[in-house]
Amino acid sequence: MMVVSVCINDINDEPPVFPGVPPDCLDISEDSTAGQLVINVAAHDPDLNPVLTYSFTVLPDDPGFEISSDGSLRITQPLDRESLVETHATDEYSLVLTVSDGVHTDTLAICVKVVDVNDNPPIFSSENYTNCGTNGDEGTPENSAIDTVVFDITGLVTDRDEGVNAELVYSFEDPSSDLPFIIPDGSSLIIVNGDIDYETTREYRVVMTATDQAIVEARRMSGHAVLTICITDTNDWPPHFAGEIPLLQPPENTSSPIVLYDSLRLVADDMDTLPENREFYFYVLHPPGFIEVDTRSGVITLDPLNTMDYEDEETCSEAITIGVINTEEFPNTFALLQRTGILNVNIRCIDINDNPPVIDKSAIYARPGTDYLLIPVTHSLEYGSPISFLFATDEDSGNFGKVLFQRSDPPDPFFFEVRGDGEIQTAATFQDRIGQIWNFTAEAFDNDLQPVTFSDFINIRALVTADERRLILTIDRPMNEVRRDIATIVQIVNNVTGRVTVVDRIRVAQSDDLAIADPSETDVIFHSVELNQDVITDPKIILYLLDVNFPLLNTRYQFHYFVSVRLFPFPIQTYQTEIPGLIIAIIVIAIIILLICCCCCVLCCWEFRRRRSYKKKLAYLQFDEGKFITQNPLYVPPLTTDVDEDEAKLGKQVLFDTQEIAIQMDKEEEEEAEWLKMDEPPEWLRRKKTEFEEYQDWQPPPVRKQQV
Repeated sequence: MMVVSVCINDINDEPPVFPGVPPDCLDISEDSTAGQLVINVAAHDPDLNPVLTYSFTVLPDDPGFEISSDGSLRITQPLDRESLVETHATDEYSLVLTVSDGVHTDTLAICVKVVDVNDNPPIFSSENYTNCGTNGDEGTPENSAIDTVVFDITGLVTDRDEGVNAELVYSFEDPSSDLPFIIPDGSSLIIVNGDIDYETTREYRVVMTATDQAIVEARRMSGHAVLTICITDTNDWPPHFAGEIPLLQPPENTSSPIVLYDSLRLVADDMDTLPENREFYFYVLHPPGFIEVDTRSGVITLDPLNTMDYEDEETCSEAITIGVINTEEFPNTFALLQRTGILNVNIRCIDINDNPPVIDKSAIYARPGTDYLLIPVTHSLEYGSPISFLFATDEDSGNFGKVLFQRSDPPDPFFFEVRGDGEIQTAATFQDRIGQIWNFTAEAFDNDLQPVTFSDFINIRALVTADERRLILTIDRPMNEVRRDIATIVQIVNNVTGRVTVVDRIRVAQSDDLAIADPSETDVIFHSVELNQDVITDPKIILYLLDVNFPLLNTRYQFHYFVSVRLFPFPIQTYQTEIPGLIIAIIVIAIIILLICCCCCVLCCWEFRRRRSYKKKLAYLQFDEGKFITQNPLYVPPLTTDVDEDEAKLGKQVLFDTQEIAIQMDKEEEEEAEWLKMDEPPEWLRRKKTEFEEYQDWQPPPVRKQQV
């Protein structure tokens, strides 16, 4: 009899199957923490040792779910019902779960509902509310009857939660306060509940509270907002000006009417707030004819017949009195004046750029038939040396009155430069240009921020001279007074010398070496030009004429302020210091000597180090009992057959006998004598060194201190 055992091997022929479908949506609270189990849907597979893989899809798409290998569906992060509703208009997730054994699959559709919790407070649409109108025509009239509606909260508060969590009850934050208003139970209306008087209180500020009705009272939440309740008045007060208006500043020289102020009605006020009680009528009380005020609008305009000039103080400013009344009748009686509000308005014109700059051309006008300014240029001047200075005036103020200068012609060739302050400088050297003439044009313009509209021009002729042609006239007055009277001073000098005086610079009085300055005195630097020809007068002639007529100068110029006149001993100012050739030569020689000293120091140091290196080569030798032995263990020579081992242990190694040295000295006397002067050691020492290198691995014992 034969028994046959048959083994049946399992194959993957059975699909995995999910358990039964949940009847309704699965509820999960929105305050659940990450990892919270939603449902376990472990599938069953009849096959032996099945390997199941779970996956899912979710709508709306959300990364907040995961499913593990045992079929447990969990959330990976807290859920937010309000965001889900606002984004997808639903508070449910639809999931399709899939299980696979590698061949067969099964699916299961489930619904997950996010259950609301009271996690959102009521929110007012604004932090502040008011029943006050912009024109004062809204609000709560005083003496309003009880139960008059003051404000309606309906629609101003929202709560993102649902159900009882979104049911709201309204109240005041401090219900015990003495307010003439209440919010009835179950109502969203604020009504009058007492006497309200405008003269006592013009507005009330109350804090409204909206509270949800969550089942758990401890979890109820509230929102707050501030309500301003305005009380309106009856017509029992006259109008007045509630404030001042700023200084009115019209531009000068205005030929057409311009609006100075258009908000006078905003400045005027009336404690009565009803529109019919706030009719304002404006009038100019004093002085008439300077400005005009529109009776109804209150717009202030400047009378075009009254031209204001900034440069004339009397016409530039005025004080105006304006009245406001709530009747069309002009307030020319005492009774009407009692019901009139008074406002004082100050007007002061502002400067505009209405005056062009004017260059001082008196030196040109004094020479008939010429239209240029003749100035000397000393041939020895360096680059950047000032040669003259342009003066200009502008009657305007501020930036409009600040005058700047520049060259107006193409600077080619560029031998001269006109700086912004009016100083004319050299832009080249003139060593070999005596007698040459250059013509160029300078422009003066006002320092307006707008494009330049006003300017003045002057033609300049520069003549290169062999010597300095300027003089210095010192006057015992401060510089500002001299600038003011410079035209008179020039005219006096012209009369005395019979020439045309050209002022090159006005400065604080200084000594010839520029070391001492006296602010109480002023130097006028000038040169003189012949009347009928382009010749700059010899300064010695002018000096002689002024010296002879000095008493006459002081007689004509009041109070005898002329102090002295002298030749200009040096250029006005040079921006590059002139160094004599001798000083340059001395500096060059000093530098050469310094370089030689440095080279010598380097050579000495090198020689010292070379000699010191040879001394170190002998430092390890020590003479003891007629033999040279080592002193430093770093230089211990190799062991030989005739070396005492006891001496080697002590660090003393015999190098050679003195008798051997005497014999070798006969052959190497010259080499030994020049040892310290050679770059390489002698032959016999090199042989010893070769022997040392053959025994480099030998380590000597500690060495006793030796006496050299």
